[in-house]
Amino acid sequence: MACRPLRTPGRNPTSSSPHGARAAPPATPTSATTTTTA
Repeated sequence: MACRPLRTPGRNPTSSSPHGARAAPPATPTSATTTTTA
């Protein structure tokens, strides 16, 4: 139960930060795809 609420709010802000910065530079589309999949 504690894991669910902790992961939900933690993933939202954390995901937005790295995703936005990585998605901004469309210079390396292959690199972004590999990182996202990993």
